[in-house]
Amino acid sequence: MSTVLIVESYPSLANLYREVLTEEGHRVLVASSCKQANDIALTEEIDLVVMDEGLPDGSEEELIEQLKMIRPQIKAILCSLDQFSRKTYRDLCDEGFLKTFDYTVLQQKVDDLSRNASDAKRA
Repeated sequence: MSTVLIVESYPSLANLYREVLTEEGHRVLVASSCKQANDIALTEEIDLVVMDEGLPDGSEEELIEQLKMIRPQIKAILCSLDQFSRKTYRDLCDEGFLKTFDYTVLQQKVDDLSRNASDAKRA
């Protein structure tokens, strides 16, 4: 399974995502800010980032660009409270979904991207 970095400013949602993805067999790391996410990416092999839109210390565009500089192979999923019409999702992220406590959407997107990344490594 994949190593997933959750970057989420709401601790209860981050904990729910961590619990769900851990039960699915993923290794899950959690950050609540862009700085924490970058610090983790410098020391950990990360396959996938699930990030909150509207982080307290930077934009999601900047964070994705920074993470891709550190880990070029990283896949990104953006969680939003709004519809996805922004440049971030279209140009920088692999997937996106509306923020919800229905974790099955997250599970499916993480599983799909993890499977695709594993297939690409084998090819």
